[in-house]
Amino acid sequence: MTIETFKEYAKTRQALDSEEIRRFMDEMSNEARRVTFRLNASFHTADEVRGLLSDLFGYRVPPSLRVFPPFYTDFGKNIAVGDEVFINACCHFQDHGGVTLGDGCQIGHNVVFAATSFVTTAPAATTALSPTVTPERIVAFDPTQTFFPKTIGAG
Repeated sequence: MTIETFKEYAKTRQALDSEEIRRFMDEMSNEARRVTFRLNASFHTADEVRGLLSDLFGYRVPPSLRVFPPFYTDFGKNIAVGDEVFINACCHFQDHGGVTLGDGCQIGHNVVFAATSFVTTAPAATTALSPTVTPERIVAFDPTQTFFPKTIGAG
């Protein structure tokens, strides 16, 4: 499975329950932890932070992106950020289903974006689903909030 095929499948919001998908998610989680451990373990300049986030997200992030580590994610490859985005310290992105931050979004301390849901179908059996969280342009998030799948409009 590739990142592109996973993202396309996640857009369908179907259960993430095949062996191939689970194996892929495990591999991506390991990669995300390797990068976030480096990001969060010591001081980095703003350019170094953007470089590590580019590795984590799988594309070159905008030069206007500002992030104050620590930053946490369990996947990393389904996060999209627009221009002039600021993410304050201790934010958590559960991005299997996708988290998109539009231009000008300002994220406060300790905000959680939970873009994966779990459905229990039988005792001790859970299935991950892949909804998205999409804050649109110029949205500010106060500290210590959790956001579940939705589109959050500007204003």
